[in-house]
Amino acid sequence: MSWIRRSAGGLVVAVMAMGVAGCTSESTNRSIDCAAPVFTYQSTSYRMVPDANFSPGKKLGVATAPACDDTEGKSEDAVMKEAAYEVDGVSPKVAIALYGDTAKTAALFVVDSGSGLPPEVQKLIDPS
Repeated sequence: MSWIRRSAGGLVVAVMAMGVAGCTSESTNRSIDCAAPVFTYQSTSYRMVPDANFSPGKKLGVATAPACDDTEGKSEDAVMKEAAYEVDGVSPKVAIALYGDTAKTAALFVVDSGSGLPPEVQKLIDPS
């Protein structure tokens, strides 16, 4: 491997690490992960679940999450807003789709219960 490729690879890793490190907020005594925030929709908290095979349904409304405080001067009260969609075959009390209204762009977010995935969501990840 050439010196240029090694240097470029090291630079990419360093930039990615700085980006992740910049996405936490220490001023509120909690850590907010910008890559996978906890969203709230109708007073229920949801966390992202990767690798699910689902179809988003009709638009429900707007879900919110604390904004990443990665720059000075940003208000601690800032929030991110995303359109929330139904997940076909699953109650919005269990899961919602965010980040897009198509299966290619949407991400599955599931109720943040701390006790594992509900069976109807597990089927979306492991259909067998």
